[in-house]
Amino acid sequence: MSYYWSHNGLGERVGIHAVSRSGGFGQSWLAREWFDLLAHSTERAVIGSAASMARRSAVQSITVAAGRISGRVLEYNTLYSVEMELPPLSTIAQEMLLDTLAAEPIVAAQVLGSIIPRELFAIDSELQLGLFPASLRDFDIACGCYRWEIPCKHAAAMHLLVAEEFDRDPLLFFVLRGMDRADLLRRLSGGTTITPADALESAVPLSPDPGVFWHGTIPPDEPERVALGPSAPLPPFPFWAGTRPFDAVMAEFLAKAADHASQLAES
Repeated sequence: MSYYWSHNGLGERVGIHAVSRSGGFGQSWLAREWFDLLAHSTERAVIGSAASMARRSAVQSITVAAGRISGRVLEYNTLYSVEMELPPLSTIAQEMLLDTLAAEPIVAAQVLGSIIPRELFAIDSELQLGLFPASLRDFDIACGCYRWEIPCKHAAAMHLLVAEEFDRDPLLFFVLRGMDRADLLRRLSGGTTITPADALESAVPLSPDPGVFWHGTIPPDEPERVALGPSAPLPPFPFWAGTRPFDAVMAEFLAKAADHASQLAES
């Protein structure tokens, strides 16, 4: 999964915007554990500089893959390349973890719902799989700044933003540990998957009538649905390069789309 810097309308570079404006990074227990890896092994001055860089969008890109977090951080017009390598779980460890999760229906259901329960920590400790890194010494960290601190403030800034990303996409943690997301979901769901061909076969053609298209119809054999009112607001989007919150931008966009649709229907 990758996120890249871009330019705004003024031609200025914009990077990844942190959700946190003060205090720690991330709300979930997994995010806090990830943050603590940094807090327990890094000088407070480095963490302070890293937090400042993360909040002013100095991190321009982050890529999370099996066993690796890489990215670029901008400081004083210099773009530094950062690599954080964490050896992925062995194939045997992955199989043991998947078999254990599949045998725990409640835990499996939570993971399928993009929730990593605390029980996973106990499972990892019991099986001694090494799913959760013990400290930053488990990482191989390199940065183009060649500073003596390990991690340097550039790597630490990336680490903080990844903690926030685990709030939005907890399954990314499994990806980092070397597990395939699709295979994980397939194994925990009992091996049932829907292929693109199956989805196309069962798809209902869209109506060319604008009124039906935008407002929908209720099949005759289906009871009328009860309107539940507006849905909950979208959650914060951590790796977002806009200058305004992601949910505010999307709400404005959807409102404009709805107004345009109403105009088309009336005409």
